[in-house]
Amino acid sequence: MASTIHAFTGNNRNHVRKFAGLVTSVRPSPLFPLGSSSSPSLEVAVYSSVDISRESFGERSSTSPRVDTGGCGLLVLHPHPWLGGSANDVTVAGIVTAAVQSNRFQAVATYQQRGVGRSKGRSSLVGCGADMNDVARVLASLCKTTQTNDKIVWDDCDEEVSLPRRWHVVGYSWGACHVAGSMNAMLASVERASILSITLLGFPMLSGSSCALFAPIARTIRFLEQAVKTSASEQIPLFVFTPEHDEFTNAELMHKAIRAFPGGEAHAVTQVLPGLGHFNSPRTAHEIGMLIVERITSTL
Repeated sequence: MASTIHAFTGNNRNHVRKFAGLVTSVRPSPLFPLGSSSSPSLEVAVYSSVDISRESFGERSSTSPRVDTGGCGLLVLHPHPWLGGSANDVTVAGIVTAAVQSNRFQAVATYQQRGVGRSKGRSSLVGCGADMNDVARVLASLCKTTQTNDKIVWDDCDEEVSLPRRWHVVGYSWGACHVAGSMNAMLASVERASILSITLLGFPMLSGSSCALFAPIARTIRFLEQAVKTSASEQIPLFVFTPEHDEFTNAELMHKAIRAFPGGEAHAVTQVLPGLGHFNSPRTAHEIGMLIVERITSTL
């Protein structure tokens, strides 16, 4: 039985201005009871050539000149729902804003994980539930592959929106764990050529932190190993950005672990973000977004 991906284009300017950082408070979203379906409906936002205001970043220009990247998209995953994470997270908003303003993507997308916003179901507490495969569901739906049983319903327009078949995938915080742990599921759902790059930002793997209560370090390390090994064997560019003062990760230990995995030292591109912590202001989030955009599009 087909389930539903509810999508909207984000062309409403009031929503876009709020998303761009003018409203920065993030409140924990209510959790919906788990339904009987293993694939509940999800809420997806797709931004395409939208004029997102830069007023919140103190800039007056709107967008950069269009750069031909061959028609690609960017999918961004948000932090842990049980810790208040949502697609409205400040860092997620900064990345999406920078990506749309760069004019290097045909579409930029986010989705609310289970139990957040209008997405149904309930996210697993420690990252071992069926929701770990939702990123593959969303990616397959965006790519319009025959492997998906999901139906995209566009809530704010009457006609189908044109979407690219190739996507960069970025995960921040728990979203990075989600992406890393879903590598095999993504490759089983879309063609290898549909995944242009994988980016992990603020990947949490520090024992003793509050995040470890939700994602035990042994599990997150397995997720990281899967991302490194799979991306290396499939020759998918892998970028790992770690803030120097990340409260949930030790940058030195993180990069040491990556180098220890098969193919990690030769394949993964790691970078420490000096002076930054796990959480960001709208301005810093936008700067991180610009850095990520520049790095991942350099692979094309």
